[in-house]
Amino acid sequence: LLSDGFRLGEGQKADADRFQYADGSFAEDGSVCPEAVAQSGEALGKYVLPVIERLLADYDAIMSNWELYMYDFKGCFCPRCREAFVKYMTEQGKTPEMVRSKWPKEIIAAYRADWIRFRSLQHARLIETLEKTVVRTGRRYGRNAHFIPEIAWSSLTEYDREHYAQYAPEDYLCHLKWIAPWGPYLFWNIEEPYEY
Repeated sequence: LLSDGFRLGEGQKADADRFQYADGSFAEDGSVCPEAVAQSGEALGKYVLPVIERLLADYDAIMSNWELYMYDFKGCFCPRCREAFVKYMTEQGKTPEMVRSKWPKEIIAAYRADWIRFRSLQHARLIETLEKTVVRTGRRYGRNAHFIPEIAWSSLTEYDREHYAQYAPEDYLCHLKWIAPWGPYLFWNIEEPYEY
């Protein structure tokens, strides 16, 4: 499974690697902590790499549905992401104590714009890690493989909206050779003939 940003890898993940909500509960859909993957650590090798290897044994690329909107303002709020956000905010002039005092339930209210920017940069690092991993793994199979996220075309034209700003294409497109913009869905009155 490689889809929608954080639904990455297979199998039960250790709690330290799971996507965590502000109330301390975990996503039940197989979502992984984005920081755990972006850091190219054990989570990447344990959960994600086996899927990439299996796919690239048979295919030249990995094209994946990439709609992250179900995660808007929902996390990840694990300790690893907290420390990554603290580091980011320290670079913005905030003290670690200021940030930790709001974590996790008050962080978005206190630092909304910073949280949005951090999430986009974190997602860009995750994309960069996936692309590098796919390219490296593809070479082992003699393939010129790439990660190709299928993104909503509107994210390319409305990236300044909060809906897309947490995963702004301008932050991650530089890491990719290919993307697959899709949409819009076609709708028509079913009581009338379809017009091409």
